[in-house]
Amino acid sequence: MSDDTPTLPHPYTYRAASVETMLQTVADLTSKWPQSYRELDAQVSIYPDIVCKPSRDFPRSVELSLASLEGGDAAGRDDLYDGEYYMVPINAYDVYEAALDAQFGEGTEIERDDDMAHIEWYLDDGVRVTLSMFTWDITLMLEAPGTWESMEDLERRYHSDIDLYDPRRQTPPSGYY
Repeated sequence: MSDDTPTLPHPYTYRAASVETMLQTVADLTSKWPQSYRELDAQVSIYPDIVCKPSRDFPRSVELSLASLEGGDAAGRDDLYDGEYYMVPINAYDVYEAALDAQFGEGTEIERDDDMAHIEWYLDDGVRVTLSMFTWDITLMLEAPGTWESMEDLERRYHSDIDLYDPRRQTPPSGYY
């Protein structure tokens, strides 16, 4: 059987987390959500590249690169090769998406094209999980209940004329739309 896994040029050092590590990260960070900054600081040794959006005593959201898990280094890697960004293999994003779909139900696709994708899941406790892919990185963002943008903000951000709320796919918590 042939191995059709995409390969990358030699010096490329992107090392994404395994699916199990990614799902454990979501569970860890959402289990006591919202967490105080002090609680998040204690987890920095586990998740060194967490980025927090501030909001009083509790962060509004946390974001981390999946390259920073399992010993990868999102900040120190070389993104450029012959003046071009390396492309993250699209199947890497698809694997994460499938795992989150299996865990939380089918996500709501906000945007997808050759070099960018955003899919969201709404957890029972009101946390929104967003998996994003850009040409050179895959990130995971967790947002606290009640801090999301309105549908109008999302439509403006993505310049979309499509109806982002599709009840056939997934129903967001009340008050979202």
